[in-house]
Amino acid sequence: MPEYAFNTAVSQVFKRLGTTRWGWIDVKKVCQRAQVLDRIQWTAEKLEAIFEDVRTNEHGFVHIKLFDEWFVSEDINRRALVKTFIERELNGEDKGTQVDLLMEFPSAPNVRKEVAFEPGQDIGMTCSTTFQALYNGQTWENCPVGMVDWVRRNSQAGRAGVRQHFTIININGEEGYCEHKFADLAKGEDDFTLTFDCHSKADAAWSPLRKTSASRAEIIGAGKDGGIRIRMEDTGHELTARKGQLAVRHRQEGPKERDDRYATNHH
Repeated sequence: MPEYAFNTAVSQVFKRLGTTRWGWIDVKKVCQRAQVLDRIQWTAEKLEAIFEDVRTNEHGFVHIKLFDEWFVSEDINRRALVKTFIERELNGEDKGTQVDLLMEFPSAPNVRKEVAFEPGQDIGMTCSTTFQALYNGQTWENCPVGMVDWVRRNSQAGRAGVRQHFTIININGEEGYCEHKFADLAKGEDDFTLTFDCHSKADAAWSPLRKTSASRAEIIGAGKDGGIRIRMEDTGHELTARKGQLAVRHRQEGPKERDDRYATNHH
């Protein structure tokens, strides 16, 4: 038997991706969204294998009722794919839904700080190159950033408010970080600017679910740029999440014992 029972057809979850008026959906669109929701599990090879024997029309479309069948399929991968969409295809309309975070959020996301530096003086910080998973609106990419390891208080960086764990994401208006470029500018003759992300980013959206109270939240509405506004359960802070960063809570304490959107009286 399925883990949950639903009073809303599973196909309606897939309808959110955009269908024709008759309920047909592009298989490529389904695969692309699956990789946004869980890039680690749904590789291109695995998705190709799942849809290998599926009959599509001349446009490569399938009817969304197919996923109602997959929800109870004997094929474990097809069931898992449907489960990914059920648990993670959330948006701002799912107000009140209790969710778990699949990543940690900073207290105020997307805060950037641009700082001008003078060369030949004490910059007052050390950095190391690391890679950070950044979402460009369609896919996740690993981009080089400069992680601030240490800052001297009475220095250019210290006086400008740079802190340990800030990340350098832009040098003189160019996205990304290059250690050699930074070193050359610090020894050069012209002023230069660094743009910092003022909060260290945590694990990407496909990280394992965190089993702590800090990972719990409630959807309170839509956010900017298609994001999802959530309220942290432990602190009350309001944050913005994106596709794949949230999952419906499997088990809830207190009166809410099942998923808010799909709970049913059937047993």
